[in-house]
Amino acid sequence: MPKRHVTIDDIASAAGVSKTTVSRFINGQEHLLSKPTAMRIRKAIEITGYRPSAAARSLSRGTSDGIGILAALDEAHMPASGNEAHRAASLLHARGLKPDIADIGDGTYTEDEAVRLLASYNVAGILYIGCSPSDGAEPWIPYACAEGGKGLEAAIDELLGKLA
Repeated sequence: MPKRHVTIDDIASAAGVSKTTVSRFINGQEHLLSKPTAMRIRKAIEITGYRPSAAARSLSRGTSDGIGILAALDEAHMPASGNEAHRAASLLHARGLKPDIADIGDGTYTEDEAVRLLASYNVAGILYIGCSPSDGAEPWIPYACAEGGKGLEAAIDELLGKLA
């Protein structure tokens, strides 16, 4: 039988506190808790092997730590856009974010379809690599473009600034 995933309810029960108190601890608001309470929660987490669920966090916040990367990865644009997309993914990982790449170069998706696909993953923003939103297709999700001399790091900083 598969092992059941430990939930925030389990931690709250084990520590003798509310889910709200555990949530505060998990989300870095430990300063709001007494030391004994924080110690009980920490011990419950260690004993149970609890790992926060990115999906649950995404649902509760209405967004995620995901950043969509939209790039043309077809032969006409490779290897430059592919290298930049992978470099962007590495830079986002280094900042604790989770990249999702959508390819608009092979004709599988239109730009609008790719934006909708990334939105279905509940990404917080979109980084365009080597392209920018088409006229009239500006996404409703915060975005930045790494093109036309704007470096990848500058585009990532711009996007994260919009999300702050």
